[in-house]
This record gives sequence, structure tokens and C-alpha cells, in this order.
Amino acid sequence: MRPGAQSKSDGSLWRDPPHYWEDIVYPAYVQASAGLFVGGDVEHGDVAAPSPDPPSDYAGEWQGEGESGGARPVPGLLLIEAVETGMDAMVECVCAVLIREVGGAGMQ
Repeated sequence: MRPGAQSKSDGSLWRDPPHYWEDIVYPAYVQASAGLFVGGDVEHGDVAAPSPDPPSDYAGEWQGEGESGGARPVPGLLLIEAVETGMDAMVECVCAVLIREVGGAGMQ
């Protein structure tokens, strides 16, 4: 993996330290997001269906937090494969969902 770079306000460039992505960022993403995917597979798993049962008392202080400390499945979660999908297609997809969800209210 190549390190990321980001411009700072003073014009200098900040680079990710070695192994930052693979040792810190990606494992944290997997831990936080695994509950959204079948079998916890964040790379190849389908979006998990929410449980019909109410969240347990141990679901965390924040209502979106699952028992493992990560996210819980969300009804209607839209997963867009950004690597395979162009920006125009992503915007069209999201707009179609928004129009459907609000019933076209205010749309002409």
C-alpha cells in the first residue's frame, strides 16, 4: 500500500506514516463496519439485514452501536461500489433513492 498524502493549510504536505493504513485505519474500519455485512465480510459480504428484534440493553450508549462496538445493520442501507461505479452513476442512484423515499415531493 502506498502512503496517503494531504496538503496542509501552510502548503506543506503531510504523508501517512509507514503502515498507517494497514495497521491502524483499515483494521479500525473493519471493526467499526463489520456488523453492516453478512459474516462481517466488509470486502465481499452482502449488506446484512437488520434483526426484527429490538436492540438489546447491551447495544451501546449510542443507538447505532452494535454489541461488538461497531455498526448495526440499517434498514434500506444503500451500498455503492465506488471503485466500479462512476460519479455520475452514483449521483443518479442516490437521487433516485431520495426521490423514491420522499415520494417525489417537490420534484418536477
